[in-house]
Formats: sequence, structure tokens, C-alpha cells
Amino acid sequence: MSWWELRVRLWRMRRRVGVWGYLVEALVWLRTVFLRRMPGTRFVIFAQGRTGSELLCDLLHSHSLIHCDKEILNQPVLSQYGHIRRCALLSTKNTYGFKAKIDQLTQRQKVRDVKAFLTRLHQEGWKIIYLSRKNLLRHALSDVLRVRSGKAHRYRSRDGAQPKVEEISVDCESLRRGMEVRKARLAHEEHALSDLPCLRLVYDDDLYASEQQERTLNRIVSWLGLEHEPLCSELVRNTPERLCDLVANYGELADSLAGTEYAQFLDEPTHESP
Repeated sequence: MSWWELRVRLWRMRRRVGVWGYLVEALVWLRTVFLRRMPGTRFVIFAQGRTGSELLCDLLHSHSLIHCDKEILNQPVLSQYGHIRRCALLSTKNTYGFKAKIDQLTQRQKVRDVKAFLTRLHQEGWKIIYLSRKNLLRHALSDVLRVRSGKAHRYRSRDGAQPKVEEISVDCESLRRGMEVRKARLAHEEHALSDLPCLRLVYDDDLYASEQQERTLNRIVSWLGLEHEPLCSELVRNTPERLCDLVANYGELADSLAGTEYAQFLDEPTHESP
């Protein structure tokens, strides 16, 4: 079994043991005791969950010169900076990145000052990619779908077809609270990034459609100082184009959001000819 396969297995088993993060940290430390060569280019994808960060990691990792880890801070570790550096040392490629969520930093790593945390990474030579999502309604609905289906992500089938998404009924008040949580995290992220240079991406504008993805990836690869390559991922969107095709009680949802700041995220009204 290769070291990468071992890491994948450990990652999948991480939730079974409360101290799993510390065990993974120790194994990474053992692997890097005699390693000294740090990748020349390093970056962190700072994003909330359900913003397309998994897709972005997947696409970047498909580049021949980029190693992009997933959520290496998903479980508590004794030294966040040390663990990040040691994970980077394990990369066999000269460009290394990982993704970090603000709730992982504050809740699991107990980071009190996220701005100071990101500032230190920047001072140590890490570049920051900030990925956010404008449509808070779709963001909150993506959370609901993840919980209902038990699957965080959906993949293209072998015949290339996108998996079918079943209609769901939603609790309008719970969904609204979910949007408020996401909005609060956006404000926290903006505060943490104030005065820090970063590459800003918005899922709705930069990753939602395949033509947007190609343009965005070329932009990122150039920003990292690399040559463009065809990049790919088997991940697919988990919501249809129109929310009314997903939410069984869409009329109730639209009524509950009418007149609120979240009404802007509803489907555009259609004007069908008689």
C-alpha cells in the first residue's frame, strides 16, 4: 500500500475515533522527520463547505505539477502550523495546496483569531484563494441535500450521465436560519481577510458552469506561475438549474421569503406565452 493510499484510508476513518486527528498528525510527523524540501509555491483555499471547494481541489489536483490536499485541519491537531508544513513536505510536487474552512479553524482547531492565523500563513509565503458563494438559498439547500442523502458529493456515472436528484420538501424556517448562519460566516471571513492579498473567487460566477471553470482555472494556474493544462473532475452539481424542480413545496418557500433580503435568491419568474 502506498503512502497516499494509507492517508486516504486514514482520512475516511477519521470520524471513528475522537483522537484520530492527533494520530494522523503523528504519522505525518514520522514521515517528515528527515524531509527538508518545502514546495516552492504553496496556497490555501479558504472557503466554507458547499461552495465548490471540493470541485476546485479536484480540478487543481489533476494538474501534473500541483498536489492539492483536502481538509487537513478537519480534525484537531496539536500544532496547526506544524501540521500544515509537514503535509506540504510530503508533496512530491513543487506546488502544494490545501483547503481550510472557517468553522474548522474556530470550532475544531480552537483558533481564536482567524485573521492572525491567515496573516501568519501569508507571512510564511502561502498564497490565499478565497472562495465564496453568493446565492445563500442554494448554499443552505446544498446543506439540506447533504444531510438528506448522506452524501457530501455527487459524481458522474460511468456512462457520463449526471445522477438524478430527487425532489425534497424543506422546513422554510430552518432553511432561513441556515442562510443566516452562512451570511454570518461570510462576514467573519471578510474580516479575517481584510488587508490580506488573496485571489477572490465566487462559485456562482467562476465555477458553476463548465465554461466558467476553464476560464477560472486558467486564471488560477497563471497566478500560481504554472503552464495551462486540461484539468478535469468527475464531480457534478447536486441541484438542478431551477429550484422549483428541486423543492416540492417551492411555493411555500417563495411566500416565506417574500419581502426579505433572501427573496433575491429565488428562481427568476418565467413569462410563458399563452
